[in-house]
Amino acid sequence: MKKVIFHIGPGKCGSSSIQHGLSALVDAGNPLSYRMVDPHLVRALEEPDDHAARTKFSALLDHDLRRHAVAVYSHEMFFQRPAGIAAMVRLAAERADDIAVIGYSRRPSAFLQSAFCQWIFRSPDRAQENWDAALLRGLDPSLFSGLERHFIAAIATDFHSARQLSGRLILKWAPVYDDIEARIRPLGARLSVGTLPTAERPFSLMEDFLKRSAIALPPDMAGRRASNRQFDMDLIEAVHMAVLAEGFAPPPHRDNDHLERASALLGKAESRDQPLLAMLKACVDTLLWPQNRAFAARYGMAEDAFAPHRPVAAKQCWDAVAEAQRERATNSAPLLADRDRMLARLGRLLYQLQGDIPTD
Repeated sequence: MKKVIFHIGPGKCGSSSIQHGLSALVDAGNPLSYRMVDPHLVRALEEPDDHAARTKFSALLDHDLRRHAVAVYSHEMFFQRPAGIAAMVRLAAERADDIAVIGYSRRPSAFLQSAFCQWIFRSPDRAQENWDAALLRGLDPSLFSGLERHFIAAIATDFHSARQLSGRLILKWAPVYDDIEARIRPLGARLSVGTLPTAERPFSLMEDFLKRSAIALPPDMAGRRASNRQFDMDLIEAVHMAVLAEGFAPPPHRDNDHLERASALLGKAESRDQPLLAMLKACVDTLLWPQNRAFAARYGMAEDAFAPHRPVAAKQCWDAVAEAQRERATNSAPLLADRDRMLARLGRLLYQLQGDIPTD
């Protein structure tokens, strides 16, 4: 029996953890083929007359299924290409007995923050867009952090500003997954949608993926949890300020190792109460809760994976933003103290990177 599994992401929904886990399975000699597929090939597969793309992907399928009875194909960009997914499934259906398409989702506010802290903070266009969205609301953008502006813009634009750097909006999970299911169901493939672990609902994402794939869990994978790159928030904010003020435009996926090393040297930052950010997050989750509740029910997921920690209506949120602006404009001492703290940490980092100050 031949089986083909497509892991479709999306980005910031555990893709790196699953991909690392799949690589570890192959490296340990488990009987499956696994490969990351070039997203350009998937884009080409969307074109009905691109016979070269179909020939190329067919060759990959034939090669991998000759080696093993199970072949897994992954890329977080698949989610943004429903027609490309359908094209791959159609070719796989000519060769396999079982085809599964597996994707994930998460609480919208967690996705928004993760996307900002990985990609958006480095985008000059998006930094300016978020700044302008705050201005259009009659706000002084300088009184808010880059992350706060990101949430403010998302709420103000009905999440248009929260689209991917590719220009596609994927935060509203249901329409994309419904489109994918409608395309692959007639081809005999099954769609399985999961959510990410949370502090309230911890579990092994890799175990969850293998269960959805109907692949036996190797003993050495039990309980395995992989963590993604995480960058220090002060470092993110400083780079974002440089991007906004200087037109500095670092590529969204380059220098991650440098940022990760710098974040490690900075160490764990002091935990700070951020009531406005918490309010903005709750508002985002509240606005999307009706459709996410139906989405969870439709695909058999736990509602609490999407539920807001507390309900916050848009008006309540905008009132809180206006009040925060008044307080910060009237008393700038906390803002200045926070900026001084950030500058002190980054100044120390400069010498740590040179080895002049020992790391903690």
